[in-house]
Amino acid sequence: MRLTEAGHAAFERHAATEEAGETGLLSVLSAAERRPLADLLRKLVLAAEAEPDAPAPAPG
Repeated sequence: MRLTEAGHAAFERHAATEEAGETGLLSVLSAAERRPLADLLRKLVLAAEAEPDAPAPAPG
């Protein structure tokens, strides 16, 4: 399956809108604050991808 030119253009517009929203949301954080947030989000994504139906691990 492949995207048509129109589909690709629509995807790019959507991605740009998402990126602008994320940038605006994160702009209130300093670089030092964004680093641990990115690390924590990465940890959550990896856990969800490893076992999507598993319960969340206990904090700690």
